[in-house]
Amino acid sequence: MQNQDKAVDAARTFLQNDAERRAYINRELAILDYNSDHRDAFEEGEAKGRKEGEAQGRKEGEKRLGMLMNLLFKENRYNDANKAAADADFREKLFKEYGI
Repeated sequence: MQNQDKAVDAARTFLQNDAERRAYINRELAILDYNSDHRDAFEEGEAKGRKEGEAQGRKEGEKRLGMLMNLLFKENRYNDANKAAADADFREKLFKEYGI
């Protein structure tokens, strides 16, 4: 029971000291602001990275598809080119066939 009495006395003393109470509140607000800024910066960076990754992936996909179409046209495989344009599974099969 003695420790509880000490804690109550310390809290009473703290609550009566305006300067300490303001300093405590300011510290807590600064911590909340820091955490919020940190979280916002992380989310912004994550979104930017995702956007850049998607753009890079599209560019690579277009390059890959262009290579496949060029090879198919060179070999006069026009029906396969038409089918590859519409059928993702067939396109993947051709990518493997050509090692693209």
